[in-house]
Amino acid sequence: MKPKKIGIICKEKVDKSIRKEILLVESFFRDAAIQIEEKIKSRLDLKKFDTIKRERKYDLLVVFGGDGTLLRTLQCMKHFDVPILGVNAGNLGFLSELEVKKMELALESIRQNRFKIDERMTLEIEIKRKKESIKKLKALNEIVVNQISIARLMKLKVLSNAKHIGNYRADGFIVSTPTGATAYSLAAGGPLVHPGMPAFILSPICPHTLTQRPLIVPAEEKISILFPEESEEKVSLTVDGQIYFSLKKEDKINVKKSKKKLKLLRLPGSSYFKTLRKKLGWGMI
Repeated sequence: MKPKKIGIICKEKVDKSIRKEILLVESFFRDAAIQIEEKIKSRLDLKKFDTIKRERKYDLLVVFGGDGTLLRTLQCMKHFDVPILGVNAGNLGFLSELEVKKMELALESIRQNRFKIDERMTLEIEIKRKKESIKKLKALNEIVVNQISIARLMKLKVLSNAKHIGNYRADGFIVSTPTGATAYSLAAGGPLVHPGMPAFILSPICPHTLTQRPLIVPAEEKISILFPEESEEKVSLTVDGQIYFSLKKEDKINVKKSKKKLKLLRLPGSSYFKTLRKKLGWGMI
């Protein structure tokens, strides 16, 4: 159905050209929509961050910024019912793939109801300390476990449905969704995985042995990360590159597929493989 109420989200600091496009969205839907602009802070405080007001009342959220702005928007959402159109005002723009110069054509497609909704798997993360749950988080791309201080190998143990996968000695460890396969996981040597496939990508960062390669496991599994008792490293958890949390060696990280999926609005001509070719040069000769 055609959107009747639109929320406009932008990062704190945007240049004049982006403000011009924001005004274009407002004027384009003025006859059928009530526009409410929300500001997403450049950094999120783990202890307190604002949720998007009246989220369920929107038919569409238009997010101006880079992929980081879209990932911060995810952290501010509760219900995930509303689709998101990401407009690239950043650098890579893999999630926010719509270029600003094509904004007017995109708006016309939306008004004519010519679009599709692409649902993306998200993660639920729970940190347990001495069997007590101390923090619950969510992610679209990945979680990253690594050392806080000096550059040396850390030790960790990884399980799937309480079954031992292996012990790792590496600079860190990534648990990624297929959406996050083109982010940090790719830089760590992980595979490309189509976002329509429900799976976890487990990627050690600079592992010490040649046998410890990235592993793909079904999304129905529950992934757990633990640290050996003799471990002396100070370790942290980073969620989608947006939220940081300090860990203790007795902590256990549980990761599972969330029941909630992020809805990305895709316009005619949009394609995952087209984006791979354009943004990453994949398959180009």
